[in-house]
Amino acid sequence: MGFRIETLPPHMREKVRAAMKKPAGTKGGRGRPWSAGGGPPAPAAVPTVEGGIRFPSKMEARVYRRLLAELRHGERLFCQVRLPLLCLGPGPKRRPVSAIAVDFAITRGGKLFRLIDAKCKGRVSREWKSRAAACRETWGIEIEEVES
Repeated sequence: MGFRIETLPPHMREKVRAAMKKPAGTKGGRGRPWSAGGGPPAPAAVPTVEGGIRFPSKMEARVYRRLLAELRHGERLFCQVRLPLLCLGPGPKRRPVSAIAVDFAITRGGKLFRLIDAKCKGRVSREWKSRAAACRETWGIEIEEVES
């Protein structure tokens, strides 16, 4: 099933033709959409399984392994934690910032103790910065950005 471009109104035809010419995953040729600085696309991450858990990259699996080794008595490690945020105002795309997802959270005695996110150098978007700041204000905890 499909449609013919000629059946669309003239203004929509131009938009569809322009979108068909752009490579997938780019915004105006500036690199990946999440990238603050643009540039060439980064190589794709290789999904990895560690301890029966599937991670989207080898780096996240390494960070998980390291955090497991560092855990002390009474601490628990959680993966891919989504935390609600106070709405401090619109984000970069004019939508309210309402939640943040961090790669790892450690609780001690049932209370949130540490938030850790695995990040490569230069892979921090403007949206991530605003959400991290909102998280700091909402929860009173700074998100640790680790490289591996």
